[in-house]
Amino acid sequence: AQARGQRALTRHGVQQFFLSYVRQKQIAEGNLPDTEDEEPGAPALPRHARLGREVMERCIHLLSHGSLRVRLKVLDVLELCVAVLHPHRNHLLPLAHRVWPALVTRLISDDPLAVLRAFKVLCALAQECGDFLRQRFSKDVLPKLTSSLLSQAPASARAGPVYAHTLAFKLQLAVLQGLGSLCEKLDMGE
Repeated sequence: AQARGQRALTRHGVQQFFLSYVRQKQIAEGNLPDTEDEEPGAPALPRHARLGREVMERCIHLLSHGSLRVRLKVLDVLELCVAVLHPHRNHLLPLAHRVWPALVTRLISDDPLAVLRAFKVLCALAQECGDFLRQRFSKDVLPKLTSSLLSQAPASARAGPVYAHTLAFKLQLAVLQGLGSLCEKLDMGE
């Protein structure tokens, strides 16, 4: 039993030696992974999640880009980044905080197509962040969505069958279909 214990210790020692060697080599080459915002003792962020975090950080400022096409692509990328980061809530929440002002701008004052995509990102964030966004949503977004739906109600009530093919209808439908589950995810039953 003692020989086996020494062998396990030797394996562990060799493993630690190689890990130390790789780390020293990364430091020497300047390829040190970004770990300054991680808590000591917390498991390291997997590579795909680290990439998702970096992509999300770099995309946030592009939400205010002048081109609608760029904004739409960025919103799609953000939705994917939220999906990648969902198991790593401690990294997702600060990013949700950083993306919030630009996302709200896209939700309340943009092209209807961008509003539709921004609403999808909001639903994805609500799914993963939950009550973290509750107060922000109820203060920044819900009043605007409510007033938008109220202002569109008379036009959609009078509209004929062609209205079902318009972007305004698709946006209204997405908001109405998603608002209930969004409020439920954000625990807004009060």
